[in-house]
Amino acid sequence: MHTPLLDLLGQCAIPQSRALFVRALCDLAEKWQRADVAQAPDLFSDFIQWCTENRTAPALMDAIARYHSEREMNRRIHRYVVARLGLDRNHGRVLAASLPKHYVRRLDMPYPPSNYYVAESETIDGLWRHYFATQRQPDERKQRQAPHLLQPEKLVQTVGPGESCVLIDADDDSIVAVILRGASGTEDDSSSGFLDWATTTIKDGLKNRRHIRKEDPGLMIQMGYTAGQISVPCFNWVRNLVDPYALTPEQIASTDYANSCLFAAGWNIIRSSLPHAVTDDWVAFLCKHGLPVMDAGVGMEGLTGNYSIQFGDNTITFHDAELAPPTGMLNWNYAWAIHHEHQPHGHAIQWIISRSHGEAYGGHFYISAYGVRIINTSDTMIAWRPTDEHGTSLAQYSPNDPTPPFNQFGICYCTSQRLATVRRVYGNALRKALGDDVADVPFSKRKTAEDEAAAIAAEEFVQQLTAGVVFGH
Repeated sequence: MHTPLLDLLGQCAIPQSRALFVRALCDLAEKWQRADVAQAPDLFSDFIQWCTENRTAPALMDAIARYHSEREMNRRIHRYVVARLGLDRNHGRVLAASLPKHYVRRLDMPYPPSNYYVAESETIDGLWRHYFATQRQPDERKQRQAPHLLQPEKLVQTVGPGESCVLIDADDDSIVAVILRGASGTEDDSSSGFLDWATTTIKDGLKNRRHIRKEDPGLMIQMGYTAGQISVPCFNWVRNLVDPYALTPEQIASTDYANSCLFAAGWNIIRSSLPHAVTDDWVAFLCKHGLPVMDAGVGMEGLTGNYSIQFGDNTITFHDAELAPPTGMLNWNYAWAIHHEHQPHGHAIQWIISRSHGEAYGGHFYISAYGVRIINTSDTMIAWRPTDEHGTSLAQYSPNDPTPPFNQFGICYCTSQRLATVRRVYGNALRKALGDDVADVPFSKRKTAEDEAAAIAAEEFVQQLTAGVVFGH
């Protein structure tokens, strides 16, 4: 066996290396006219077992020993990461049940008031008031919205920067909001690099993408599946590139996959550490309508799959794990005036990944229906009801500065009311157009000619890589 192939075998604890090695084994089996071996369902395990049970070359056994050693190390790291991120469901249920509960009552009039941006100091108000009064409006039909200078004494409650809790409606015992600080458990562990990886993933995902609410400060970029424009409904993976040629297809696919992984990691923290009442109706909604998960546009069926995260120097892959709901938002320094909206599930969830400045710089979350302010900090998750008036306050930086010193990055789990309907109608329309011979083919398995061409190109790439790198020719 060639030295490059032995090196690859020693690295097979890494899924990508294992996939390449299996492909090399298949190529060898086909070269020796052993199609039965090439088509074995678990070729890698069969190969390892055969080598272990039979007398093979010392170099081959050394490579297998390196593989076993790396696999055991990865398993230990995996268990450590599960514990640190709070992904163990049993631990998560204990954490969710231990969160302090505060009872709040709905106000007769929301405060801060609806349709205003919140400015938490005169400095912030001064930075933004003239901007909102004079800026060119992306949509002239919309009424201009102005800042409201906050009067803190009118607030009912402020959830402080170190406080995790559940806010409960005092009249009907429903969950108004859940605030979870240190959601990933890694904020104080700089060696893990998890939040740095998450922030970089968001930054990469924001590049060359269209902001969906141009009248609001900051950036809000959709990720995942979309129902398309109201005038042109179309269920598909989001296509929101400003310049389709600024990034290579590989770069686009890489950022889509990385962000799908980030959303999956956050979703598993949510499912472990937040009360099930926050997500149960969400999962029921996904199952009822057969919506795909956020899978980088692959079109997988079911709610589970594999995702990878960066933790320290290690890439950790979780297999057969829950993936995130089909759509979400990446955001940077985003502020939205007080408003309410409707979504097909009871709660939406925001995860502030990183924040550069302290409390006095604004950029905090408000649930005006109850007069509640929630101080935003790094690694904070907030679940709230979109139908309650809410919004994010303005931050202290110049609106004319394209690279302000203030930075707040996060992701949001939310769903368009149109998504399920457009998915159903668009799918039915495809079935009619394609004819009876493909009527029973699952929606996610259909491929366009462009998809077929991409698959052929990928196949050729793997063959070249195998021939040129794996075998060292």
